[in-house]
Amino acid sequence: MTDSELYDYFKIFGDVDYATIMRDRETRESKGFAYVKYFKFSHAAAAFEGCDRKYKAVFAEPRKSNVKNDDKYSSPWGSLNKINSAALPIPDVSSASSYTKLIAIVSPQVNQDQLWKLFDIVPGLDYCHLRLEGRPKPNRGIASIVYNSSQWAAYAKEKLHGFEYPPGNRIIVKPDHEGLRNLDSGRSSSSERQKQADIFQIAETIAQASNLIQAAGLSPDILQAKLGLLPISKDGESQCNVKLPDPQPLASMDQETVSR
Repeated sequence: MTDSELYDYFKIFGDVDYATIMRDRETRESKGFAYVKYFKFSHAAAAFEGCDRKYKAVFAEPRKSNVKNDDKYSSPWGSLNKINSAALPIPDVSSASSYTKLIAIVSPQVNQDQLWKLFDIVPGLDYCHLRLEGRPKPNRGIASIVYNSSQWAAYAKEKLHGFEYPPGNRIIVKPDHEGLRNLDSGRSSSSERQKQADIFQIAETIAQASNLIQAAGLSPDILQAKLGLLPISKDGESQCNVKLPDPQPLASMDQETVSR
């Protein structure tokens, strides 16, 4: 069986990241086992339950890369990955801003574990998540990286932006300001929707009250006038639906008053 045949068989259970038969380096003979990695755990579970018994499927840790390759590609500063990064001083990055989140565009050959090790070279890494885009064959990886300090985030951007990993594939690293803007936008939209809902509720209540007043034989304009929804008449006419006495002149300011 070839890698392609193995891939074609297991892809019926879901999207496969890779399928590799382990072979002897000298003879290229199969060692009798293979690794199949899915993008989703649910697909891996479906394959575990539904594949032919001859495969004797078991869950396994991701296949580790060759140690020499790790040393070659895991650090943009050569052997820096062998140094205790916690001992590094906090960088004085003048361009450091308030952002602590980065977005990185990487080669689809890079997996989650490799990306974490790469960005963990810079101290303060809190979160690193990689997703691959493009189906059925991914064409790039989009990573979300979060540091516990804006200085370390800016330092990681400065050092890793443009770094080739693997060789020939440049990493694009930029601050993620959209996350904060989207959050503020979402809160604003939610507030506006709440205001509109309140206005609709008030309008419905006024309409119901107007119907009750009209059913009682009164003018619904009374309610609207009380709520200030009707303009004040320029000629001084009252909005009352019954005849009122003619208006009388007001008393002067120095008029004597008596108590009753």
